[in-house]
Amino acid sequence: MMACAEVDELLPGLALGIATAAERRQLEDHLATCPNHPHLAELEEVAAMLPLTSPPQPPRDQLKHRLMARVYADLEPVVPRAPWWRRAGGWLAAAILAVVALGAGAREWFVSQQLASAPRSWALAPTGASAAQGTLVYLPQQGTATLALTQLPPLPSERVYEVWLIRGGKPEPAGTFKPAPDGSASVIVKGTPAGAEVVAVTEEPGPDGSPAPTTQPFIAGPLN
Repeated sequence: MMACAEVDELLPGLALGIATAAERRQLEDHLATCPNHPHLAELEEVAAMLPLTSPPQPPRDQLKHRLMARVYADLEPVVPRAPWWRRAGGWLAAAILAVVALGAGAREWFVSQQLASAPRSWALAPTGASAAQGTLVYLPQQGTATLALTQLPPLPSERVYEVWLIRGGKPEPAGTFKPAPDGSASVIVKGTPAGAEVVAVTEEPGPDGSPAPTTQPFIAGPLN
């Protein structure tokens, strides 16, 4: 039976799916009877987030030194029983292990990166008697925002709807559009909602809208 210390050494490899078949069997036998390794679930969560993270940021000097030390260690003569990450091969496995080995700090970093790159959405609600509804979706990695609206009132031919991003109390024009016959619309918003406090839609003269709102918003939503 494997000792708990040896199991803890091999758990990151199990979470990353790079443990050997023999190691996996030994680990599973040990884990079936030992309750001392609840952190396996945390390691699996971190491993699951690796493909979803944004491109790596330049590492701090301390982290860079630790990673390079692992890389250089791979170039040294092979010891009788090399650690599992060397058997897995390549500096990439060593780098991944180094990140996982950072523990709570690494988990927090990966979570923050995932949240920073995850889509964000905000609901819009009518400001008066309108039944219109809307959702603004922002994709940080692509730098694009889309406004989806339903139940929009029909417009006269000479009028358009105009989207506004309001920053510091100042509305910025973010695109004009006309709804479909069923009152729906999907609009690519010009600019980014980052830093804006409110998104709003008004009715304006067509075809190009206005440089500043000429009517009160009939639908709006806070961006917080």
